[in-house]
Amino acid sequence: MTAYEQLLQKHSTDYNKVDHRNVDRQVLGAFFSPGSYRHHRFQNLQDFDFEGLWGRMRSSSYTPAPGHPGYQPMLAALQELFERHANDGKVSFLYATPVYIGDFARSRRVRVARGICGVRDPS
Repeated sequence: MTAYEQLLQKHSTDYNKVDHRNVDRQVLGAFFSPGSYRHHRFQNLQDFDFEGLWGRMRSSSYTPAPGHPGYQPMLAALQELFERHANDGKVSFLYATPVYIGDFARSRRVRVARGICGVRDPS
């Protein structure tokens, strides 16, 4: 998966801007504020043949679209990467999927309800 990540960094249009690692505890705390949140992580393994891997890449908003000058070089790099790493015609991605569970809706509902009823929000 490291090689795939490097391919994305080299060929994508804005992968580094949308990278999930840009979201840290401070960002999450502000998002769920004034409530709190819990964090869980789930492991998942997904196998791809080349068409599945190509489809996964194309579905990402940060990859060049057909007609973009970087589209064909990205496809060629993906094909080479697949051929280098495939076993029995497949590559495997091990994911660690983060899940954040929090309660922020109550305080926001109160603020919205106060605004709708004409009651001034003290915050």
